[in-house]
Formats: sequence, structure tokens, C-alpha cells
Amino acid sequence: MWRCTTTGIQIARGGVAEAFGADVADATFAVSLADSVLDRFGRVDMLINNVGPYSDLPFTSLPVETWDAVFNSNVRAPYLLVQRVAPGMRERGWGRVVNISAVSALLRAHSIYGLSKAALMHLTECLALELAPEVAVNAIAPGQIEESEEIDELDPTYKSRLFAHRNSRRGVHAVLGPGSQSDGANAGPRRRLVVARWSLDADNRYSHVARAAYRSSTGTNSI
Repeated sequence: MWRCTTTGIQIARGGVAEAFGADVADATFAVSLADSVLDRFGRVDMLINNVGPYSDLPFTSLPVETWDAVFNSNVRAPYLLVQRVAPGMRERGWGRVVNISAVSALLRAHSIYGLSKAALMHLTECLALELAPEVAVNAIAPGQIEESEEIDELDPTYKSRLFAHRNSRRGVHAVLGPGSQSDGANAGPRRRLVVARWSLDADNRYSHVARAAYRSSTGTNSI
């Protein structure tokens, strides 16, 4: 693991930034990265897992080394980092984890990359259940800019499949269990499941906020 200390660099509101780096495809380095940050600052309140090595080689010719590099970085590293920082978040009663997935996960596209990002969504849902209510865990799955020529070269059918999928899944579906906030003093446990949210902004940038599940305050895993 390497560490780059940017001591004295002023950021917004007069803060100081320090950078730590590691090859998170290696489990030892991923754990050491988290431990180094905890040793330096004593706590982590927010964790954003935004690593994402890419490969779209066909599975029938995909080298095992590429599988390991992509899957370990995109799935195992977030799991290891959460495992190191989540206990402190729960002890303090507050924490946030954001996993950066990809729309490739939803379209059965891009080989090991899409598979790893789909696994990251599953991990997100499991962690949301496991760490609630103290820690909120969500995933964001960005897509491609519509005008991008790069994606046309990589996958000529990607855009048409993407927008067809968006049109069939647009909207937010929420389920509330017994005792929503409007039920007053006699409210029972509250449960919520956000299934999907899709949006297309004015610049034709497509995004998907992945499903996030929250267990009730009683600790049950049912939704």
C-alpha cells in the first residue's frame, strides 16, 4: 500500500485533505487502507465505494486473472471496507455507505464488469438490512451519456437496450409496513422497500438509484 499525504491542501470550509491509496484488488491492502484511515482520523462516518476496473471480454475467453482483478475490486473490496468501518458507525449511531454500481448490471452486459456490479447491488441490499437503522446503505448505478460515441463502439446495442429497460421500469415503488409515520403515538414497526428509481435529465444522462431495503427498528429482517 502507498500513502500520499497532501498536508496543508485547503478544501472547502478550510478543511485539510489527506489521500491514502492501495490496490484494493488485494484483500490485505484493502484492509490496510481502512485501518490506516482509522488510525489517522479515529473514525469514518461516510464510505463511498467508487472503484471500478472494467473488462468486457467474453466469459469463454476471460482469463482468471482478469476475473479476480475486476470482481475483487468491485465486490470484495467494498465488503472488506464496510466490515472495517461499519462497527464504529453503528456504535456512534450514524453512518452512510454509498456503493457505485453500473447500469451494465441491469442489462446483462459487459461480461465480468456487469456481473460484479450486479453483485455489488446484491451486497448493498444485504448490508442495508444488516446495518439498519444506524447505517444507511445505498447504491447508485450511473449509465452512459446518450451522445457518447465510445459506448457505440464498445456495445452498439447498449443504448437501445438501456432505454427500453428504463421505459419498462421507471418510477418509485414503496411499501410501508404497519405503523407509518402518520399513525401517531400507537405506531408499530415501520418498514420500507424502495424498489427502483429511474431518471433522465435534460442532458440525457441516465441514472438508476438501486434498490435499498431497510429493516424495522425491532431488528427483524423481514420487509
